[in-house]
Amino acid sequence: MSGDPESAGDILRCYLAGLAFRFRHVTDGTSAEFGDIDAGNGVRVPREIVRHMTGLVLLAHDQFEEKAGGVLQPLAWQEERERFIDAVWTFYRVTETGDRLRPGRRMASLAQVWHGPLTDLMTHVGQLATLRRLAGDPVEPIRYWQAEPPGPPDIEH
Repeated sequence: MSGDPESAGDILRCYLAGLAFRFRHVTDGTSAEFGDIDAGNGVRVPREIVRHMTGLVLLAHDQFEEKAGGVLQPLAWQEERERFIDAVWTFYRVTETGDRLRPGRRMASLAQVWHGPLTDLMTHVGQLATLRRLAGDPVEPIRYWQAEPPGPPDIEH
């Protein structure tokens, strides 16, 4: 994604690409055991955080295109990561066809989608980075503002 965004859809896709990039940066190279690291005090383990994040992406996606709801079944750490990334890129592709919310959605505006599930997602990326540091495997520093997030992979949905 190069150049300046020109529409709400462009901005949303730029955000989703950045989210996927940051998520991968924070979680790539983690072991299966990291998915179950317990920080105590009722903090979700990484697998639970990522399952929640997938639910947030699906909630945001549902505002644009009706999605079948349901409870996400728990998966192993790597599968949770893959399901999340797949959900992000699937939502990304939906926004390529337009940035209008569908009738009958839960949220009244794109601003509500932004301030609700989308903002919450980036918060959880930071939470995963903190848990990784607590696990003794801190994330390698990066200047995100200088990085060019890759676009969606070429996969069929």
